[in-house]
Amino acid sequence: MADGLGGVSVIPVWISVVGVVMTVLSPLLALGGVALGAYLTRKSDRELDTWRHREETMRMVRWAVEQILDDDEAGTDAGVVTLRSLMRSELLQPEDYDLVAALTAAVAIDRVGPAAYAEIADAEIEVVEGDGEHG
Repeated sequence: MADGLGGVSVIPVWISVVGVVMTVLSPLLALGGVALGAYLTRKSDRELDTWRHREETMRMVRWAVEQILDDDEAGTDAGVVTLRSLMRSELLQPEDYDLVAALTAAVAIDRVGPAAYAEIADAEIEVVEGDGEHG
C-alpha cells in the first residue's frame, strides 16, 4: 500500500486533538459528576432531616394536646411541660413555631389559664382570651 510517504500512515491532526481533549476532559467530567451527586445527596439528606424533625414535632404536639384535653391534672401538667419544652427546643422548625404557639394558646389557655400560658409563650406574644362563643 503506497500512500506517498513510504508506507507510513499519518493520523489526521483533528483526530489527535479530539483524543487529547477527551483524555483531559474525561477525568474532569467524572469529577463533576461525583461532585453533583454528592451535592444532591446532601440536599436530600437535609430535606429528610427537616421532614423527620417536623414529623417528631407534630407527634409530640399531638400527644401534648391529648394530655391537656384529658381531665387528668397530671396529664395536663405533662402536656403543658411538653409544649413549653418543645417551644424552646431546636427540634421545632422556625416555620412551625407560629402554628405550635397558636395551638398551645387554643388548648392551654382554657385548661391552665392565661398566667400559665404566658410562661409558655414568648414575651412578645400577646395572650388574647376569646369570648365564650369563639373559644
